[in-house]
Amino acid sequence: MGFELDKLNKFSLEYANMLFLEFPILRDFSKVDNDDGEYYFYIEYPCADNKNYLYISTDDDEITIGFGFYHDHFYDFIESINFINDIINEKIVVVKCEQDSKWTKSYCVDVNNLSSETINVVKCDTKYILSWKGTYNKILKIDDKKNK
Repeated sequence: MGFELDKLNKFSLEYANMLFLEFPILRDFSKVDNDDGEYYFYIEYPCADNKNYLYISTDDDEITIGFGFYHDHFYDFIESINFINDIINEKIVVVKCEQDSKWTKSYCVDVNNLSSETINVVKCDTKYILSWKGTYNKILKIDDKKNK
């Protein structure tokens, strides 16, 4: 596995067992760390473009999952695994918003609702759409006159 399971705190151990049943490949990308003596694991799993990765951590007895410019926190194991499935199976994409080349917000959008209404909920001059396999990746430059 790359690290000793018996070092992990209870929360991390339970989650690791469930996560690796669902996604065995993630074992190869797992590392252990500790925070004030509490051992947790984290994963950085690269996607097809090798520029972005899926990030998973169990630090502080919460599950943090990130992809690209977005992250979220979970306490429910099943909900977090469903979220990972949605990312890897490209059911959701991440939208990163920038104004004047500065990050303003990131959020997820269901690909079945990938339209100008869901993409344009945040006003900015550039939007980056990122999907796991790259199917939906694009950069949208927003006309500044329409944006204000």
